Amino acid sequence: MLNNDMFEDIIHQLNECQYISDLRHMVESQQYIDEIIKVVHGLSVEAYSFEQWNELYNYLLKKKCSLKTAQDIKQDILEKLNQKASSFSR
Repeated sequence: MLNNDMFEDIIHQLNECQYISDLRHMVESQQYIDEIIKVVHGLSVEAYSFEQWNELYNYLLKKKCSLKTAQDIKQDILEKLNQKASSFSR
């Protein structure tokens, strides 16, 4: 159930994630990257503010976002996470 706190909603959907700080470690782990991709893919763009999407981008990818819409941010997060997942399987 969404409570409009993106980070809490993500943590709630990830079995091995108890704290926001766990997300960064999970993104860097081959074991969890596919699960994170699935959760982010399932998030509704409309359920969260542009600012929340921007914060997620900054937090997960460790860089500033210059995109102008929440949809573009979500798409770019997914593309970059998929690239990371592909690099694990090389």
